[in-house]
Parts: sequence; structure tokens; C-alpha cells
Amino acid sequence: MTVDRYIAIMRPYAYIEIVTKTRFLIATALAWTLTTIMHIMLLIDEELVRYIKHPVIVSLITITVICNVIVYRQVHRHEKQIAAQQVDVASRENFLSQRRAFKLTVTIIILIIIISYLPYIILLRLVEPMKSIVSLRSLRSIFMAVLSLAAFNSFMNPFIYCIRLRQFRVAFIELMTLKSHNEAE
Repeated sequence: MTVDRYIAIMRPYAYIEIVTKTRFLIATALAWTLTTIMHIMLLIDEELVRYIKHPVIVSLITITVICNVIVYRQVHRHEKQIAAQQVDVASRENFLSQRRAFKLTVTIIILIIIISYLPYIILLRLVEPMKSIVSLRSLRSIFMAVLSLAAFNSFMNPFIYCIRLRQFRVAFIELMTLKSHNEAE
């Protein structure tokens, strides 16, 4: 979702050619498939997943933050351009309301990331000291619960975007009901 917003803001004229329904569906299926494979691998071999998963999680969080910061800066740049130009009041108000909505959406996404991953990051730091205090079975249960909370972030993103952005709501309705764009609107 974040990369989609990045492409929409940074490459608005090429967006329709870059982000097609087929590519969107493939990217979504790939993300869900990789997540499922990682969780299945976790049940089979925790050590292997630890070496794969940590860099993947760090990379995804980094990409999310970088894309949001770049998009935020671009929106801020657009805001300055609009302020410098003679733009009618209605257009300026429309842009400002969209900017507020964007800022709130980015804030919600970043907060959900922090809420989702902070317990996981903290637990990784506490695993070694906790091994002598907590049974391995309890530690594994805590780890699975915290891992599920981290997965909660990926689960929530589509809903956040659908609630906050009309374009995503319409696209989501199109995908889920197989309706045309006009019917979904």
C-alpha cells in the first residue's frame, strides 16, 4: 500500500501503466504467500526463520518509513507550490483537506507499525535473559503472540487505506465483488 501511494505521488502520469490490476493482484498474492511460507517455516525451524525474517522485517519497515517520508515531503513541496501560485480558494481548500487526510493516514500507519512491531523488537532483546526465568514453552507462546501482533500490522493496512482513502475503498469493492469501477463507486 505504501509503495502504491509512493508511485501515485512520485510518478502520477505513469501510475496507471505501472500499477495495473494484474500487478496489484500478483503483488498481494506474493506478499500473502511469502508471509504464509514464513509462518510455516517458523513452525518447522525457528533458527532458519530468524536469519531470514529479521532482515525482511527490517527491510519492510525501512521501505515503509522511507516511502512515507518521501511522499510526505512531496506533498509538502506541492503545498508550497500551491501557496506560491494564484490558485482559487476551492482548489486550495481541496488540497489542504486532502493533505490533512494524508497526514492523518500516515500517522495512523506509523502508529500501527510501532504498536505492532515494538513488542516483537523488545521481546527479541529479552529472549536470552528470560530463558532462565520462563519455561521454553511459555516463551514460545509469548513469542507466537507477539509475532501475531506483528502480523496484525499487515492485516490492518488494507483496512486503514480503505477507511481513509476513497480510491482504495472503490478498488477494494471492485476486487471483492468483481464489480465494474462505476458499480463499485
